[in-house]
Amino acid sequence: MEAPTNHDRGGRDKPGHDPGEGRFNLAEIHSSAPAFTPFGITLLAPGGNDGLLAAIGRQFHTDAGLPIGALGRKQPALAPLPDALGDAVPLAVVGAHLSGMPLNHELRAYQARFVEATATAPDYRLYVLPGTTPPKPGLLRVAAGQGSAIAVEVWAMPPEPFGRFTAAVPPPLSIGSVRLADGRWVKGSLVEAEAVKGARDISGFGGWREFVAGRSEVGLGGRNRSGPVCL
Repeated sequence: MEAPTNHDRGGRDKPGHDPGEGRFNLAEIHSSAPAFTPFGITLLAPGGNDGLLAAIGRQFHTDAGLPIGALGRKQPALAPLPDALGDAVPLAVVGAHLSGMPLNHELRAYQARFVEATATAPDYRLYVLPGTTPPKPGLLRVAAGQGSAIAVEVWAMPPEPFGRFTAAVPPPLSIGSVRLADGRWVKGSLVEAEAVKGARDISGFGGWREFVAGRSEVGLGGRNRSGPVCL
């Protein structure tokens, strides 16, 4: 619910103010009208919906095109809000399931949709898995801060297809929990530690796509910072 708000001389907004308890609605939005006439709106919703009200107020304030407070400063551009996932399961992919890679079509077959490109926390190592077709990497969690931030894509998959997708993951890979650079935990592909003993560590590339691009450069006669590239 939206209600108009006017200021009284005491500086309190009549809608949203509880004189008995001295509390205010946290989602009140105030601005200045032309000719310096004070006005605003108050957004009301059932308890527990502060996040929703804040998001609406955030967009309303920006769309109004008004400056910030009495200083007349221009509002900074809004950062994009995270994509609403609903009941879909966020899934981080790191290798052959990335966009444009050989197995990306499997994600779409399981009704997944792309959410964002991001990176893991610096708690992981990335290895080339020998003998895989198509070539695949393995993401291994290590001690906090002792690994590298590895590029991943987050896809959202409905719960039922996610169960079938998980059941089809071949060893030595499995679906576990992956910590992203911003601290979020999502589901993602991980590898068994035993499977990467002696495998090539490609963490220094920052991601599978970067490794594949580096291999292509070597094939074209370029030089790679990590030496010869082979699978």
